[in-house]
Formats: sequence, C-alpha cells, structure tokens
Amino acid sequence: MVGDRRYRVDANTATDVTDPDTSKHRRASVSEDYELRWVGAAEGVAFLVADRVREKYDPDKPGTNRRFHRLDLGLMKWLDPFELPEPSIDRYRKNVIHFGGSAAQKPRRHVLADHLLVTPRGIVVLCEETIEQQNTFASDIVQYVSVGYHVSCYAPKSTRVKWNRPVRDGNRGHRVVGYSMRRYDDSIQRLTYVPGSHDDDLILVCRGERDAVTCLAAANGKVCWRIPAIWEYERGFIGPSTFLHYIERFGLDFMAAQAAKSPVLRGNEEEIDRKELAEAIRWKMASRRKLTAARKAFYARYQGRITAGPIVVPDADGFGNPRIYVAATRSLKPEPGCVEQPEHAFVYEIEPHRWGGPEITGMTRLPRAVIGRPYRKVPGGFVLSCSQGCMVRLRTYEPVFGAIMGPGRAADDLILQIDWYREYLMRSPSAWFRADPPTNVAGFSKARLFRPSRAYVRGKEDKVYDLQINVVDLRTGLDRDLTLSVPFEGKLPIPETGLGSFNRGDPTERLYASGPHAVWIDHLGVDGDRLTAVVAHGSQCTALTFDLSAILADEQASRGE
Repeated sequence: MVGDRRYRVDANTATDVTDPDTSKHRRASVSEDYELRWVGAAEGVAFLVADRVREKYDPDKPGTNRRFHRLDLGLMKWLDPFELPEPSIDRYRKNVIHFGGSAAQKPRRHVLADHLLVTPRGIVVLCEETIEQQNTFASDIVQYVSVGYHVSCYAPKSTRVKWNRPVRDGNRGHRVVGYSMRRYDDSIQRLTYVPGSHDDDLILVCRGERDAVTCLAAANGKVCWRIPAIWEYERGFIGPSTFLHYIERFGLDFMAAQAAKSPVLRGNEEEIDRKELAEAIRWKMASRRKLTAARKAFYARYQGRITAGPIVVPDADGFGNPRIYVAATRSLKPEPGCVEQPEHAFVYEIEPHRWGGPEITGMTRLPRAVIGRPYRKVPGGFVLSCSQGCMVRLRTYEPVFGAIMGPGRAADDLILQIDWYREYLMRSPSAWFRADPPTNVAGFSKARLFRPSRAYVRGKEDKVYDLQINVVDLRTGLDRDLTLSVPFEGKLPIPETGLGSFNRGDPTERLYASGPHAVWIDHLGVDGDRLTAVVAHGSQCTALTFDLSAILADEQASRGE
C-alpha cells in the first residue's frame, strides 16, 4: 500500500492493482533476467532492487547482477537510476602482492550496488568498492577484492548524491575475495534507521558478519562511532567495595580497558606535569599490553561473528533513546575439514546516545544462536528466532538506580531480562517422508506468530502432503500446530541432494529432506481474522484463505473488541 493505492511485485514486473478491473492494471517491467524486490516508496517514487536470477548470474560482470530502480508511481514508468559514487578508497599495496599481483599494477575498481533503505532523511544506499585483480598463478582467474564501502544519501526525486561517506575496510583479516551479492532476506540488516528526538537520527551500517557496527549521522553521513568485533565484550565486576558491574572487551578491568583506547592527553591541559604524563603513558602501555594478550588468547581458541541485527526497539517508557540489539556467537575454531559449531550465543543491547557516545548497557547468553528472522517488536521488548526453531522474548533493559557506587549498584547487573525462552519440538508423526520448512516465511497477528513447520507424507503409498503451520503466542511462548493437507497424484519425487535416509528399501524406510521439497508454504499473511497461505509447487503458486476468528478470539477479548 502507498497512500490509497495497492501495488504488487511478481518476478520482473511491478503492477498497480488498485482497480478491481484487471484490464486496467498498469504495469512496469524489467528484463526477464531479473527479479524485482520492493524496498519502499517516498514522494510518489517507489524504490526496487533488481537481482539477476540465479541461473543467469554473471560472475565476470558483478556490476550487472544487482541494480537499484526508481519507479514513478503516478505514471508507472521507470526513472533514471541513481548515480553511484565513483571509486575513491585507496587500495592496499600489501593486499595486491598477497594475491599474486605486482605492486606497480593499477587494478580496475568497481562500485557495486549492495543494499538500499528508504528513510525520512532520504534514500540511503550501501555500495561495495572492490578492486579487480588477475592472479599471476592462474591468469584466467579474476578476483574482486573488497577494500571498503560507500554509504550515500539521495533525495527521493533526485539521482545525484546529497552526501557520500566512503569507509575503508578496517578488518583486513576478513576481506571478501570473489564478490557475491548478499541476500536481502538474510538475518543481518546491512542498513538500519535509528530515529532521534532532536534532529540526531542515525544510520547503522553492518556490512557483514565479521564487520564493525558503524553509526553515521543521517543528516550528513559523519561517522559518529564504531563497535568492531562486538562478540569480544563480556561482563565484568569490580568489588567488593565498589560493587560495579560493567561490560568491556574480554571482561577486562574497566579502567584498564578505557585507558588502552583513550588518548593520554585530552587536549585541554594548560600545564603538563612530566611525572604525571610519564605515569599516564606507562599505565596506557601496560593496559594495551593486557588487552593485546587477552585478544591473542581469545583468537587462539575462538572465532566470532554477528548472526542477527541491528534491531532498533523503542525505549520501554517512550521517553528515552531507542535501544539497538545485536546478536553474535563465539565458536571454537574448527579443525581442518570440520564444520563450525557455535558454542556461545549472545545478545547485546546498545544505547546509541548515552552521554555523547554508545554504550553496551546489557547482554545475555542464550542456549542457541539467534538467526534473526522472523522477529517481532512487542510492547517493552521483542521476540527473536533462534536456530532449531527456538524462540526467545527479551525485555528492553531497565537499569536499577541507586547509589553511584557501593551496594546500591549491586542490582544493576547489566543482564537482559528474558520473559521466556522456548524450544519447540516441531512435532510431526512417524512419517515415511519429512521435509524442513522455509525459515524466512512468517505472518503475524497482534499477538501470534504463524510460521511453516515440518511437511510430511505419512506412508509411501499415501497421496496427501501435510504442511504444518506452527502458531506461537508471543505473550507466553506457548504454541499449537495447524495442518494443511494437500492431495497429489502420481509419485512424490525424491530429492537428489540434501536427502537423509534410514533403512532405505525396507518397509520401515524413512526419508528426510533438508529444506523445502516438492510442495511448501511460500508466504503467510494475516489480515484481520483471515490467514492467507501461499502454497508453492515448482514455479506455480496457489493462495488459500482461512478463518482465524476462533483462534484469535482471546486477542480480540483482550483489546475489548
């Protein structure tokens, strides 16, 4: 919906479906090689992302695989595309040599479209800057090496940039080799808008799972702060007399950690005492050695990554600053040929404007890693999805105010409150064939989540494919399952990949497909007391509508309806 008009995007076509007469629908299409995704609209202009279909993805021309489009909704005609920024980030000389190139060579540079966000400040665009290199050991291989990214802002009706902020890649150990587009529906939100109360709204950038969370001023693109490697932060405690909980890297002594990253001279000293200056330098160097030793010991055993977020949640009382939540994991470094297994999962809370800068004001450990989608903001908190179908409801952290130091601060332990954490069985009867559901499909009512669960065929000779829909009460975490039975003819095709089997060929045979197979629920939507489920079969889709009034009766009663 944009105003009083309705639009739909199917494959490579955007359609105005406001008029019930289908002959009067207005359409705008792009090449059949692309699939469109609606991102948002502002001032009568819609913004869409066109991704090249997987079968026609061109690795040799990465700049053509994703494009940003502007659509005039009044005329249903495409407008001129954005003028993306020119390459401007200096390349690393050592990086060129590392990949077999010559330090004297001048590789080609590219600025590649990544993500787009519609905000009240304008249209924010994230682009990746790469350098194109040929490996001297295999001259026919072209590598696209990431050196940084650009965050740019445009007015909705203009193609020229209002401001552009190039950010050099500060995490050289995790630089991307072989550019590949990041999906729009993955768990990490590359661009996030944070509203402000005094013209100080922000843009959060989280380019990748091992990159820093970077905050820019939405008005001019100025870098306000950065939090690299957020998974390094741990809770610490100073006591017994101080009784102060804090969150710092590796849980190090709060004062030492601050000394390691703060300048010795603040810039406002009129007279410098040489002895005090020498002592401050010694303290800073000792603190840096302590931090370096802790980091070395950590990465000798662990590796970390961001798994979801940033998610912006309004303050519980509506008067304070919004809170930012980022989920991360630490895992043991896998042995060669082994799969990485998350060992510790964390959710961090960041207050962006705390006394002029960010502060991690709360954190908690979870039994399973957060996968991000689907998630839902609820009054006073939010609900997150975790691996293996689990869910958790967290409250925004409310500090306990007491004495500045001493026992009055003991209750302020900086642990995020968990309303509930649930591990669901995803129940399905003993069946001949089972398949996993898609994980990025969900529908919400006021207080319930509807998501696909297991799909199964009970017996080898049965002609009914059962699709389960898991319904979770977001207030309590309790769930129930609905079953949609889809009859079919002929034999169910067996997947060629991602298939697990038990007693293959015996009467007790059991088959398990990793991921959706044959028939699956591609979309769930709740409108009032009606649930719409789109069932997909290959390239065909069928929309089915069901009455939810009996299930949602308690929601209506709680609202006094």
